[in-house]
Formats: sequence, structure tokens, C-alpha cells
Amino acid sequence: MPHIKTFVEERASKYANLDVEFIRGKNPELVMEKADGTKDVIPCDKWKTDDIEEFLNSRLQNDE
Repeated sequence: MPHIKTFVEERASKYANLDVEFIRGKNPELVMEKADGTKDVIPCDKWKTDDIEEFLNSRLQNDE
């Protein structure tokens, strides 16, 4: 999944509140934890690199 790999290697580091975890044999997914502790799981294996970045920019809190 080259788009996921590109995002992790080149763009993920700019998100302070993003953790990347590799689980062998599991398709890529975003696990979004809400303030109340509940989680949304979003499959992203078919997303392009820019799609992932756009989604995160719209959903993650900016700590700056």
C-alpha cells in the first residue's frame, strides 16, 4: 500500500497527536479517540496520501 507508506514515512511526523502502530496482517485504519474516550475506527487502506492528510487536518485538534 504505497500511499499509506508514503504518508507514514514523509508526513505523519508533522502530527504531534498521531501515533502510528504497525500490526502485521491488519489492513490500515485510523482509530480516532474522542474526548469522552470512545473511538471511531475508519478503514483507510484505499485512501491516497493526500486524502489521509486532508482527513487528519480536518479532524485532529491543533496543539500549536
